[in-house]
Amino acid sequence: MLLMIKQTDQTHLAQKFALNWHLDVNDRQELYDGVLNGKLVCEEIIKILDENGWYPAAWKLDRDFDGGLIQKMGSGCKIHWKAEIGVMRYVLVEVEDFESIEDGVSLFAKRFFGNEFDDIKIDWS
Repeated sequence: MLLMIKQTDQTHLAQKFALNWHLDVNDRQELYDGVLNGKLVCEEIIKILDENGWYPAAWKLDRDFDGGLIQKMGSGCKIHWKAEIGVMRYVLVEVEDFESIEDGVSLFAKRFFGNEFDDIKIDWS
């Protein structure tokens, strides 16, 4: 029973992290062994894509951003990568196509968040 409750808490934490890219102090204390489960983060990103078609949902391709933007395409996705090339000047540097949304989200999350983000360790195994 404790393991099931802990998993539910971890899912909630992964959802908060996927939405906000941040966990507060209380949330961080709830992390199992102080580490966020990367697979759960990917599952939450897929839910956001199913609802909005884009991740991060507030970002748009025609707007400036530095990083990646996932566009849901049927059962797959595209990742649009932009980079800042000057002060407040951004350029599209790469577009990756994935037949599987899971493969695309996994690559995006590992590249975007890395093994640690905002001092939160992430386990991708």
